[in-house]
Amino acid sequence: SSIIAVNADTGKYVWHYQETPGDEWDYDNTNPLMIADLNLKGKKVHALMQAPKTGFFYIWDAKTGKLLSAEKFAPANWASKIDMKTGRPVENPDVRYTVTKAAIVQPAPLGAHNWHPMSYSPKTGLVYIPVTVSTTGFQSADPTKFTMKERVYNTGTISSSPEITALYAKPGAPQRGNIKSYLQAWDPVNQKEVWRFDNEVYGASGTMVTASDLVFSGNANGQFAAYDARTGKQLWVVPTQASVVAAPSTYTIDGEQYVAIVVGARGLPKGVERTVQTSANNSRILVYKLGAKNALPTKVVAGASTTSRTLNPPLMSGTNEQVIDGEGAYAKYCAGCHGSNGVADKSIPDLRYSTLLRNLPEW
Repeated sequence: SSIIAVNADTGKYVWHYQETPGDEWDYDNTNPLMIADLNLKGKKVHALMQAPKTGFFYIWDAKTGKLLSAEKFAPANWASKIDMKTGRPVENPDVRYTVTKAAIVQPAPLGAHNWHPMSYSPKTGLVYIPVTVSTTGFQSADPTKFTMKERVYNTGTISSSPEITALYAKPGAPQRGNIKSYLQAWDPVNQKEVWRFDNEVYGASGTMVTASDLVFSGNANGQFAAYDARTGKQLWVVPTQASVVAAPSTYTIDGEQYVAIVVGARGLPKGVERTVQTSANNSRILVYKLGAKNALPTKVVAGASTTSRTLNPPLMSGTNEQVIDGEGAYAKYCAGCHGSNGVADKSIPDLRYSTLLRNLPEW
C-alpha cells in the first residue's frame, strides 16, 4: 500500500509514501498515478495525483514526495481524514477486527477506485474518476480451527458471520455489498466533486477526456457514452451488447478521428447479477467515428446467464440441514464466481440452468 519514487536514469531511491499503514483491508496501491502541473495556493506545482482504493484523493509534490492534500472523493469509514503533518490516516478504531470482534468496512477490498484508468483535462482542470461504492464485513478466522483449502482465498478472514450480520442490522449502518458506481468529475485544486453521473448498476469503466471537452466512459449495463466534461450532461449513448470495463482510446487516420473501446465483462467482482440481456459477455473491440453507418448485429448473442430460459430444477430431496450445509459450501467455494444465491453475473455459467442438476454423479 505504498508509492516509491526512483530516479529513472540511475534507479536510485528518491522518496516513498505509505497510504495505509498496517493494512488489514486489502487496500493495495496499484491504482493509476497521474502527473499534472497544478496551481496550488498560488504556486505552480509539478504534482503527482492518485485516487486509490482507500477513497482519499492524494496529491504530492512529484519531486519531493511532500503530501499536499488528501480529501475523500468517495464514502469511506475506515479513516476520518489524513493527518497532513504526519501523512498518516486518522483511523476509525472500529474497523480493526479480531476473532471475537467484527467490523464493517467501506470501501470494500475492490476499493472506491481500482485499476480502471482515470483522466485529467488541463482545459477544465478536472479529473474524471470511475467511482464504486461498496461495503464488506471483516472478522479474523479462529487460528485453532483455520485450515488451508484449495480454490478459496486463504486470507484468515471471514466476510460473513453472526457478528457481522448484527453490525449491518444496527441503525445507520451502511448498505451491504456492492452498492453503486458513478462517473465523477473531481477538482484536484479545491479537492471537491464538481459533478457526477450515476450508473444504474454497480461496475466502473475507465475514462477518457478529449480537448473538445468530451468525457467517454461505459458501464456494466452495456452502454458507452459521451458526456460534457464541464457539466456532466450525457450527450451521446450507444448499446455495446457487453459490459464496458476498459478505458477508451482515440486516434486519427487521414484526418479522421476515431474512438475505440474494448468491451467485455470483468474478472472481478463476480456475483454481480446481470440486469439486462445487453450486458452479456460479447467481448470485442468497438470503433466509432462521426458519420459512420455500420451497426451492431440486431440479434444479441446469448451470454452465460440469461433471463429468457425457464428454470426447471429437480425436486428438492434434501433435509433442511443438508440445504443449510449446501448453502454454506456454495458460499465458500462457488459464490465468488457463480454469484450470490446462485444467480450468475455476465461472464460465468449460471448453474441454475445446468443440465448436471439432474445428474448427481457428474455434479
